[in-house]
Amino acid sequence: MTAPWDEHRMTIGARRTALVVLTFVLLAGCGPTPVVTRTPVTLNLAVSSAMEPLMAELTAAYRATRPHVTFKVRHLNSAQAMETLWSGDVDLAAVSWLTDTESVWLTPVAMDGVAIIVHPSNPVTNLSLQQLRDVFRGRVAEWPDVGGPAGEIAVSSREGGSGTRAKFEEVVMGGRNITVNAVALASEQAVLDYVGSVTMSIGYVSSGYLTSTVKAISVEGVPLTPATMTERRYPLSRPLLLVTLEEPQGELRQFVAWALGNEGQSIVGKKYARVK
Repeated sequence: MTAPWDEHRMTIGARRTALVVLTFVLLAGCGPTPVVTRTPVTLNLAVSSAMEPLMAELTAAYRATRPHVTFKVRHLNSAQAMETLWSGDVDLAAVSWLTDTESVWLTPVAMDGVAIIVHPSNPVTNLSLQQLRDVFRGRVAEWPDVGGPAGEIAVSSREGGSGTRAKFEEVVMGGRNITVNAVALASEQAVLDYVGSVTMSIGYVSSGYLTSTVKAISVEGVPLTPATMTERRYPLSRPLLLVTLEEPQGELRQFVAWALGNEGQSIVGKKYARVK
């Protein structure tokens, strides 16, 4: 049998052992949290002018919680962006226009609309497709002929290869040429700046560029809103696309999935219509 004093001594020893173990556990808990170092990843993107504002916000938000990812962006028009993708120089093209959808992997990331814009002082609030066609062909040269103020219409347009121009020509021009008197501009921002500063001007830009410096008018009586873009009721509605040569993998796949998820689509919804 164990003597009472032996039991007492064993109890004291057990308590001491437990105290030592607890001390080591607490000290371990106070130590620095191990840092997991992620392997740096660079994603190369070709971004069309129409998609610049959206992609700038998406990539910045993605990097905010994933600092190991770096985006290298080339700013081009849609035709140039696709050429760069086909050449293998970039991992992904963000474009507003695509002619060959069978040889690539793609997904819509937002619904956009090509906004018809005039100077804020212009009282015109709506034009039909026929009126727009006549204005941009040069057949109607004076604003009073379409309900506007006294003065000659100053037409502005995007350059060839622009996805925004391609959509405008498809819906509005119907195979007819834009007047040679139009001012051809190399970016959406350039069109916005021109129309915002020339009182008799008219032009077109992606809805993501709209500011109070210009006024977007209705087309065929339909205003440009997220609802009319989603439902394709606005005549110049279109999807904005993320395009790769093959189904994306690795970090690129994670970025695309994030852009289509709740966090990415909440950013899309600020200026465009969500796709999910």
